[in-house]
Amino acid sequence: MKYQFVKSKHILVLIMLLSYPISLRASIQLMWQKSFKNPIIQVSEINELTEEYQKGPSFLIKAVMTTKNINFFNAKGQIDKTLAIKNYFNQRLSNDGHTIAILEEQKILISHADNKLIAEIPLIDKQSVVLPQHFYFELSPDGQSLVLVNWFLNTICFYHNDGKLIKIQQIDDLKKSIISFSKDSKYVLINIPNWEQNKQQGYFLLFTHKGEKLWSFEHQGRDAVSDISYSGKNIVIAANKNIFLLDKSGNIKLKKSLTDPISQLRISGDGNYSVYSALSDHSISLLDHSKNEILWTKKLKTFDSINSPFTSLEISDTASHIAVAVGKHWGERNTESLFFIYDRKSNMLFKQKISDSNIRAYMGKTGKNILFHTRKKAYLYQIK
Repeated sequence: MKYQFVKSKHILVLIMLLSYPISLRASIQLMWQKSFKNPIIQVSEINELTEEYQKGPSFLIKAVMTTKNINFFNAKGQIDKTLAIKNYFNQRLSNDGHTIAILEEQKILISHADNKLIAEIPLIDKQSVVLPQHFYFELSPDGQSLVLVNWFLNTICFYHNDGKLIKIQQIDDLKKSIISFSKDSKYVLINIPNWEQNKQQGYFLLFTHKGEKLWSFEHQGRDAVSDISYSGKNIVIAANKNIFLLDKSGNIKLKKSLTDPISQLRISGDGNYSVYSALSDHSISLLDHSKNEILWTKKLKTFDSINSPFTSLEISDTASHIAVAVGKHWGERNTESLFFIYDRKSNMLFKQKISDSNIRAYMGKTGKNILFHTRKKAYLYQIK
């Protein structure tokens, strides 16, 4: 596999894959691109570009996980080491790219990127009727904590990465629950849809990474999306055509009623803004929390809104930049996508048509470094 750094001051057209990149109001430079043999599953966090980066001391990305391996990069953006993996859906990589957790048969193995084992967490005793498929887990962004949901026994277990069990919480109906960490790894948000209880309400729980329960929030309807700010300062939840903003104490700081359901929702790292997408009219909107005001709504000129899903939505720490991707069709049928970058004032800075599927965006804290990948290719851009 070949890597390529791109140092041109002009916007490049990638002839083999990218049909027509359009840059408006900003200079956007392609810094790096790479092809992988297997589909991409996860990319570690993007570090910020520094003046020294141009001299080559450190690459912005630590690791890329595919369905078959984890690729670790050196300072020049080359693959320095490859670690083979099995069952990628049971594998987690910390955001910093240093820690790996694997659900393997009846235990979770936690190791460093060099494959050195840190801890082994047994999940099932000999008398237990619990099976591995009853578990779901997430590794914290810093790799120091792990949260394990057992929907069969209705338990949430909080572990340190040395394997020590810190806390167990007993919670009803955890099936299909979703675990989200704040990026500083100190808070855990769990979305519980209540599908199995035949109820009309779902709810959210907020914990510290040590398992202390901070609050519970019930909402109408069971189909909800959410996001948590970098430090856990604010949590944004969208359910039943409403957006709620809650703080760490569970106080509702904002409620906004909408006319259409939300498909994706992201909160800025500082917790002051939210961006959300509506599939009904293929629009994205920016919400200012301090003003309780929708600053703007932008209808994207894409494909058929009924058959064309949003595949990615990201926002920078201060909402300076927003990245969004839309596929032409759902799932395996999709062979064409569109990728956009907007600024906080709703100006479209970049638009690109891509003859590929599974577009996902990753963004550095300032929003000036944006990586997006297709099924097997990754591209790193810098906004000047």
